[in-house]
Amino acid sequence: MMLCGIKIFLAGLAFYLLVNDVPAFAAAPDSATIIAPVADGNPSTLPEGKARIRFFGQNGIDLSFYRNRTCYQDGLFGLKGGESVSGGFGSGLASLLGTVGSIGIGMPETNSSMHLHDKDLIGSKAFYREYEFTADEPLTVAARWGGCRTQALTFKPEANKDYEFEMTEQNGLCELIASRLMGTSSPATLQPLRDYTKASECP
Repeated sequence: MMLCGIKIFLAGLAFYLLVNDVPAFAAAPDSATIIAPVADGNPSTLPEGKARIRFFGQNGIDLSFYRNRTCYQDGLFGLKGGESVSGGFGSGLASLLGTVGSIGIGMPETNSSMHLHDKDLIGSKAFYREYEFTADEPLTVAARWGGCRTQALTFKPEANKDYEFEMTEQNGLCELIASRLMGTSSPATLQPLRDYTKASECP
């Protein structure tokens, strides 16, 4: 029975490696960007001229962002050329095995982050990553899920504002949802982001 279980796990791992790119070329998260987690309920103070964004990810979702760019790079096996939040080998395998954890930098909680387990699927545990960005510089966010086409948008984060990005799929329809957090207490409410443009693939 144990041998059978090991064979099933190895078969699942082989399938994952087959359909997901192992991005040796992908940019690792900037150590200066991911800040040490802050205790829940104690939002940190944003430095002057900075904004924060929470990105949701899980196995099966490919999500990357591109600093100071208005386009994205798409490859045969996934997004490339940006900073990968979800879709890399490490995060994908950890999500598959259910061992992935979230990384926060003090953003207020929202209903989405507080009920993160509601997003879990079989072999796909949800997680989030929070990053700090320079305000008023273009930022492109791109994501895709399964057989859906890549969704991407460009906007300029405002100083002292918090945002959330989430890729959703329902009945074969995918949507990259971008929101701005309203307020600093948890749970903060979400307002749809409207000041953005659809991004295209880099030439």
